[in-house]
Amino acid sequence: MTDFLIIILSCLALYSATLGWIKFLCYRRNLERRTVAHHYGLFPVSIFLISYSVCLLTLFSFTTLEDQGEICLLFGISAGVLSIFTLRPSINPRKWLERIVKALLFCCSGVAIIVTLSIGIILFFQTCRFFQQIPFSNFFLGTEWSPTSAIIGARPSFGSLPLFSGTLLITSIGLALAIPFGIISSIYITMIAPKRARKIITSIFEVAAGVPTVVYGFLAMTTVSPWIKKLIEGHGYTVSSENALGAGLVLGVMILPYMSSLCQDLFKSVPQALKDASYALGATTTETIFKVVLPASFPGVMSAALLSLSRAIGETMLVVMALSLTPQLTANPFEAVTTVTVQMVSLLTGDQSFDSPGPLAAFALGFVLFLITLILNLGAFQMVRRVRRQFGND
Repeated sequence: MTDFLIIILSCLALYSATLGWIKFLCYRRNLERRTVAHHYGLFPVSIFLISYSVCLLTLFSFTTLEDQGEICLLFGISAGVLSIFTLRPSINPRKWLERIVKALLFCCSGVAIIVTLSIGIILFFQTCRFFQQIPFSNFFLGTEWSPTSAIIGARPSFGSLPLFSGTLLITSIGLALAIPFGIISSIYITMIAPKRARKIITSIFEVAAGVPTVVYGFLAMTTVSPWIKKLIEGHGYTVSSENALGAGLVLGVMILPYMSSLCQDLFKSVPQALKDASYALGATTTETIFKVVLPASFPGVMSAALLSLSRAIGETMLVVMALSLTPQLTANPFEAVTTVTVQMVSLLTGDQSFDSPGPLAAFALGFVLFLITLILNLGAFQMVRRVRRQFGND
């Protein structure tokens, strides 16, 4: 704690010294046009923060925890001296600050690309290790999934068709609820609802979008699925307590605010001139919606549906809580199914050895999901570009 306080005090002292140099230089030099005093202040401070951050990252990456407080203090003093001596009357701090900001923005934007590529590379190599032990055809065409049966002496099976069929079933139920109600609600909010009702409905959707997925999973597990079981069994049918219908309906409710938000942005982006022209020709609001707004934004609505699909496919916590671990190749929504993400969580839970094909199967499933979501997002991006070109915004 003492070392931390020393570092803070040293940084404040260096910053005070830097401010003194700023005043001195501002009086010595006639400032250039569009270059003001705070540019001279931000320049050494940015140099100090960048150099100090690089030193700290290097320190914590290649050294132990012993005597790091003293080394941090030394780095702080060195960075402060560097920041002060870089501040000279001959420099143009406005241009240097612009370069620093551009470099920082470039690095921040590159982080997402690097992380995505790293995830894809790691999944690819682990998937290659898995397919060195398990045939490609058995994984994609097999109908039996039992990766942990080797524990009891049986031969493990890695047929993923029941997992992808369960994922498709849950996703289809969710999208069947989210897509039409999302489009209808967004039309009402953007085209029909009065201002007060629009604010209330939008606030409700924003609250629903911020609810954690574990809450939706608890709702599906304790309320929706038992209610469906009780309702259907009252008519003489057999229903599983972990049926796919309950989880799919709750998944659709969870995706509904996301779908509605995307569609609202699309309908608002339709040029007002098109709507005014429709009204000028005598069309009603309903005719304008179905003959102008929806056709003009149809590619964007499809892209919103694809984005909702990619989010539904990758949902984990809700399906882990609401579905079973029993894989079944079925299209009956009243039976218990499992999904890809449920099995990934099951395979990676606890102490695992990544030399066996069991834990490696989770990487293979993850790589397939990664490719599916990547393709869906690319397709949605192309549709959005098509809409922008149509309205001259690209």
